[in-house]
Amino acid sequence: MHDEPRAAKQTAAACRLGVWGGITTLVGIVASGPPAFLVVSAIHPQPSWQGAEVFAQHYHPMQALPFFAGFLLVGGYVLQIASLHTLARPEQRARTASALAFTSIFAALVFFNYIVQTMLVPLSRRVKLARSETRIGGAKHSVAGSSQQSESGGNALASATALSEAGAP
Repeated sequence: MHDEPRAAKQTAAACRLGVWGGITTLVGIVASGPPAFLVVSAIHPQPSWQGAEVFAQHYHPMQALPFFAGFLLVGGYVLQIASLHTLARPEQRARTASALAFTSIFAALVFFNYIVQTMLVPLSRRVKLARSETRIGGAKHSVAGSSQQSESGGNALASATALSEAGAP
């Protein structure tokens, strides 16, 4: 009989988690969906796709808004599925455990994509600006003064950009 109050508390906690997950998901849907893209396109639009270099040249941090809101959408969804798994009857646990596993894989892939969009794209623009070079008397001079670390980072970003434009998987 002592397990009943504990089970009731766990059920209530799982329900609260599910409600917060649902609210977070709804906020993420609205904030990362069409309204966010309309705001971004009105304030800092991108030209039509011409390649990664043109995209990076016209990038503005405001364009990351839908992706940051996407973290809310996906994070809330994970909370919902975890809540449903906790509330599932024993005969449903295999299915809900599978749903939780697939949701985790989905969230990891989407989070990786959003991290690339919110961190790597702005970084590639800064590295490109830092690597702008001028020739003075036959010698190369970096505008921002490059170091070995920025060179290797810039080369990695340039390689990634070239692979993406070449259509490599």
